[in-house]
Amino acid sequence: MVWLFVRQIVPGGPADRAGLKTQDVITLINGKRISFIDELAALNFFSGIRPGQRVLLGVVRGRTVQTVTIVAAGAPPYMVERRRINEEVAKAQRH
Repeated sequence: MVWLFVRQIVPGGPADRAGLKTQDVITLINGKRISFIDELAALNFFSGIRPGQRVLLGVVRGRTVQTVTIVAAGAPPYMVERRRINEEVAKAQRH
């Protein structure tokens, strides 16, 4: 099983507003199991989400399972640069 571990939440950002917490484990996206083959695939998926789009996450928090709905927002400039760097690292790891 593939899952995503939430290490950090941007204060006031979409995940924070939706109630996502650090140490949550995301197991589903829009009702489907996560199936990214690598980090680059995950980055490509998330970069395709547009502001205003709703994304439903299946989240395990402790012993509870819940659905969290996040409404996407535009990325601030520093996140755009961070995403670019992450994509370069992911591409380098593929080779």
